[in-house]
Amino acid sequence: MAKKETKEIKEAQEIKEAQAPSPEFKANIGSQIMTIIGKPPRFDRVEVCPLFDSRYRVNIWVIPEDKKEKSLIKNPIITISYFVIIDSDGKLATTNPGLKKLYSE
Repeated sequence: MAKKETKEIKEAQEIKEAQAPSPEFKANIGSQIMTIIGKPPRFDRVEVCPLFDSRYRVNIWVIPEDKKEKSLIKNPIITISYFVIIDSDGKLATTNPGLKKLYSE
């Protein structure tokens, strides 16, 4: 019975991987967000995390400004996060919070 369960788990993982969005698709979502909000100071990266169906969590990471400590290594933090729904064409349909220009670059 354990072999059958292992096979079913492996098949489920393969289906999940086949349905995962491509890196290019995720980069396109991040690019759409960044085009609207602008680039924050000390920008590090955009992280696009698939949730379910056409819904994603988009996190904007920055390197914090540390005025007290002058360490060489600074851990990035999430400065803003969006819940995003993508339409069938790969365009932003809905975001929460809503998108607006935040940074002038």
